[in-house]
Amino acid sequence: MKSSTRTVAGIFGLVVLGGLLSAGVFVFFGSQLAVYATIAIAPMLVVVGGLWVRRRITSTGTDQTQYTRRRAREVGESFSEAWEKRERMRREYPDVFDGGLGLGVDALVSDLRGEGIDFDRESGAFTLGSVGTLEDVNSLASRVDTLTSDLDAAFGEAVERRVANIGSELERIDDLAAVDDRPTPDDVPADDWEAAGATLDEARKYATDRIDRAAETIQSTVGSADDVDRAAVEDRLSEARAAAADDRFADAVAALLDARDTVRREGESAFGAVRTDLRSLLDTVADSDVDDYLTDTDVDVSDLRQAIDSLDDAMELSALTEHRETARQRAVAAVTALESDLTDIVDRLERADIPDGYYTVPDAYEQDFASELRDTDDLQSFEATWIEATNSLTAALDELRPKDDVVKGYDQVREVIETELQATGRVDADDLPVRQHEEQFLGLYYRENPEAVSFDIDEPSLSVSGGGEMYPVKVTVKFDRGGPDREVTVTLDGDRHTATESVTTPLVGSVTFEDVPYGEYAVEAVPSDDDFGSAEATVTVDAENELSLDLPEVTLRDRVCDGIQTESEQYLDELSDTFDDRFDDEGYLSTAMSYRVDSEYIPCLLTLWAERAGHDATQLNDGTVIVYDDETLRGELENVVAYNLDEGETIAFDELKERFLSAPVPNATLAQLATDDLADATAEDDHLTKH
Repeated sequence: MKSSTRTVAGIFGLVVLGGLLSAGVFVFFGSQLAVYATIAIAPMLVVVGGLWVRRRITSTGTDQTQYTRRRAREVGESFSEAWEKRERMRREYPDVFDGGLGLGVDALVSDLRGEGIDFDRESGAFTLGSVGTLEDVNSLASRVDTLTSDLDAAFGEAVERRVANIGSELERIDDLAAVDDRPTPDDVPADDWEAAGATLDEARKYATDRIDRAAETIQSTVGSADDVDRAAVEDRLSEARAAAADDRFADAVAALLDARDTVRREGESAFGAVRTDLRSLLDTVADSDVDDYLTDTDVDVSDLRQAIDSLDDAMELSALTEHRETARQRAVAAVTALESDLTDIVDRLERADIPDGYYTVPDAYEQDFASELRDTDDLQSFEATWIEATNSLTAALDELRPKDDVVKGYDQVREVIETELQATGRVDADDLPVRQHEEQFLGLYYRENPEAVSFDIDEPSLSVSGGGEMYPVKVTVKFDRGGPDREVTVTLDGDRHTATESVTTPLVGSVTFEDVPYGEYAVEAVPSDDDFGSAEATVTVDAENELSLDLPEVTLRDRVCDGIQTESEQYLDELSDTFDDRFDDEGYLSTAMSYRVDSEYIPCLLTLWAERAGHDATQLNDGTVIVYDDETLRGELENVVAYNLDEGETIAFDELKERFLSAPVPNATLAQLATDDLADATAEDDHLTKH
């Protein structure tokens, strides 16, 4: 609505308001006041109200114009900020801005100027002229906001394309430098131009490093090939590095590939020659038997053979060269180990106390094959030298190792040889405690004693004239106490001779072994009487020998309480009354009777109780232990002789025990009692006869 129209409408409203006020005064206060009100109030309202309405309408128009300009200034400031961001992008990443970002910035600058916002591209500032309508200004504001938000996305898209291009270029040199993790377009953020720029920087740095590594690969290959134009290759590599430094990765890759092709073209013959020679060396090492001579050095080259078979490009000459050096090192290490083993053996032989002429130092000991190999660069010459070295060294080891083994074990074997010669007068290979180098051991002993022994190398064997040494051995046996005649068996046992003799004696006896060969023997004396134990000794027969063996008495307690006496004594007090009562009832005790204790302990318990109670104990041939009273049994025998036998009458011990005696003691016990106590009767093996 125009301002004049609004003014008329406002004054008309005031006139109507004055009329209404006059009418109100008339109604409430009368006509006189109504006249005054009409004359004074209405004109005054019209004049004052008209002035107010006019001023108000004018003021409203002024506020609207100022708002539009203020809005235009905000748009200009927003665009200035967007422009500054865009300029930072362009300054920091000018190549990303080649051709612009396609956001229509030029058109937007022109449209801003058309609406009174005049932007200076050089300074980045703007001035306001005659501003267009608020609607047009708001439209420009929307476009500026869109530009601000699209800048990050557009920059990110441009970076993605460049990162992708860098990756595509680098793929062309995958055979020159190892592929590892690198930035990809997916790593570029779409909403942060600075982060996107950092990703681009990282991609460029990676590309530069990768190109440098590829150049180093080519340089190492060139260094191994004598027939490649190194100057031309180095020039192309310098160009590649310079281009990479300028972020011209396509040019850098092109220069690298050109250098690679030159190496491939010109280095093929060198590559083939090195590979052929290296294969030959590895085959020689693999087919040799050097590994049989070494324990701590590995000469397996199968991994190198596989690696070399996989190389078929002259660009892999550097890798081939590395394998060449590894092969040389292993070959030299094998020779060094052989030389060390040979040196150790010769040193030991020189220190050993052995006769002159036992060994000869081989020529290989004086040579330094390892140093010669290290100084040989040509692979064919290296292989020939290695073959010579290993053949010489292994032959020397084959010659000296047996002699070294003999020297190391000779002290032990010498004792066996000397003992065998003294014992039998002859030593064969089978007599030695070894299963290798028997001839060497016998030969070394012969070299030490050429006047004393004869050496038959065909057998092989050693012998002395007159045979071995033989001596008599006298053995005396003695019982702890006297008694009836008792047989003692004496055995002399050795590695080369065994003999047995017997003697019967009541107390002391002796036997003599004649013609006992020299050596060490075990001598054992075993009595037939169970009341005595065996005795043994060791004797070295190197002259006439005499030795004495004491046969210890073995009590019944020793036999039946062996290992269980302590445990048995723990039960004895508890069972003592039982044994007393049973003995009183039966007249004797026997292990065949039943007791409330483990049967394992009964023989020992009865024997211990008999000693405590003052009774006697004996043992039958079947192991049964009998406890009896000696005085009672002696009295029973006297009564039988006195009242139950006529002069000259005989009674068997079995009948005697069944009819007259209280205890079933062994026949030997009865015979001993009769012999000791019966003056008018004689005891034989199994019967008793009255005189």
